Amino acid sequence: SYAFSAIAVDVRWAEENHTHVVNLLAGLEEATRWAETNREEAAQILAAATHTDLGHARRGLDHMIDEDVVPADLRISRRGLDAVFSTMVAAGTVDGDAGLDYGRCVDDRYRLEVAAQAGNG
Repeated sequence: SYAFSAIAVDVRWAEENHTHVVNLLAGLEEATRWAETNREEAAQILAAATHTDLGHARRGLDHMIDEDVVPADLRISRRGLDAVFSTMVAAGTVDGDAGLDYGRCVDDRYRLEVAAQAGNG
C-alpha cells in the first residue's frame, strides 16, 4: 500500500470555493467508479491520453483499480500514507522523529461530503 497520488489545495481557498471543491471531487469519484465498471472504454481513453498501446493501458488500469492505487472513494489510506512517510524518512527528506499525524496531512471533509451526497458515506 502506498499513497500514489493526492489532491492538494490551499485550505483558505477551498473554504471560499467550497462548491467547486465538492464538485471536483464528485466528478473525480464518478469518473473513477465509471472506469471501474467500464474498463475497456476507460483503457481506450487511457491509451489515447498517454500515447501507449491498449494492452499496457489495460494492465495499468487493472492494476490501479484492483490494487486500490486509486480508490473509488478517493480516500488516502493510513497504511499508504505511512509507507510514503517511511520512504521520506529513509531518503532523509523528513525527520523521522517528527512523526506522522494523519489528521494534519489529510482533510477528509470534502470527500466525506461527496460520499454522503452520493449515499456512499
